[in-house]
Amino acid sequence: MREADSLERYGYDVLTAASGPAALDLFANDTARFDCVILDQSMPGLSGRDVLEALRGIRPEFEVLISSGYSEEKTMSLFAGVTVSGFL
Repeated sequence: MREADSLERYGYDVLTAASGPAALDLFANDTARFDCVILDQSMPGLSGRDVLEALRGIRPEFEVLISSGYSEEKTMSLFAGVTVSGFL
C-alpha cells in the first residue's frame, strides 16, 4: 500500500514526490493546487528543513506538516526557528 492511499480514501487529491527537489518543482509549478504539504524529515536530494525553508520562501503562510518515524521532540528540534504547522 502506498502512503498516499489512506488520504485518497478520504477524498484527498494526493501528489507524491520521490525527492526534495522533485517536491519543490511540483509545488512551485502550481502553488494554488496545494492546501497542505506533508514533509518527511529526511528525503533524497534535500533535507526536510531545506525543503520547508524553500516552501516558506514561496508561500510563507502555507500549512506544512512534518512526518517522521523519530520522536516528535527529536524531529522538531531539527526544525527550530522555522514555522511548522504540525507533526505526524
